[in-house]
Amino acid sequence: MAPRTTTTRRSDPTTRSSSTTRPARPPIPREVADMLGVTLSPPRRPEQTARLRKALPGVEGILDGVAALRAENAGTLHLKDVTPEAP
Repeated sequence: MAPRTTTTRRSDPTTRSSSTTRPARPPIPREVADMLGVTLSPPRRPEQTARLRKALPGVEGILDGVAALRAENAGTLHLKDVTPEAP
């Protein structure tokens, strides 16, 4: 007499639970841009980004002037938590 073999039954693919399904993938940037109706530009090179981070000429002087005016008018402005030394 031949030995008995057991077979495992595969579950019906139509009755799978939701825990075995893949999670939805996040949208790629192109899909988001199309959905919002905007166009994507190519990424900037590192040297272009560095150039954009530089301060514009004259901005430092304007900020110094604003800090000085703020110090002169501190009582009128009632800005106790704002200081010219703040970054």
